[in-house]
Amino acid sequence: LPNYSRSAPLKSNSVTFQKLPDHRTIVGLECDHYVVTTRRQYDDAKPRIVVNRHDYWLVPDLHVETARARSFEMGARILEDAPQGVIEDVLSKGLVLAETWSVDDHVFGTEEAIEFKIGTVDPSVFRPPLFYIKAESLSASTIRANKDVEFSEVGTCGHTLFIAAGTEN
Repeated sequence: LPNYSRSAPLKSNSVTFQKLPDHRTIVGLECDHYVVTTRRQYDDAKPRIVVNRHDYWLVPDLHVETARARSFEMGARILEDAPQGVIEDVLSKGLVLAETWSVDDHVFGTEEAIEFKIGTVDPSVFRPPLFYIKAESLSASTIRANKDVEFSEVGTCGHTLFIAAGTEN
């Protein structure tokens, strides 16, 4: 990825969102093509314009609210400086089944669904493999050990749970 420093002052930032006329069939579902383009001009010693383009192929009016479905929007961090509502506009159109992310016409990332199913998941999928045992996390044991601790009125304390999750890529 090019080294575009965020330390240079941002002179201008514009975002366009458009639906293109082409369509694709992905995992048997007809998808509409949307493009979000951001143009940022940095004001440093050598003024430059950086163009990010996100091509999304969405199944219209299909909305699946799962962590994996939402993690498909890999370009969200690039759009974090975009005006409020751009990501919401994209996601309101349907479920993203493919995305391509480009910077200055160079493709840096692409994702595409290879399977899509609606239905229940067999509970055996969530069963741990043989010979695995349940272990209490450090956070859980700390919370349990301090459940009756009284805290001073100077500050407040709450229980926080940290979760690390991963997927095969």
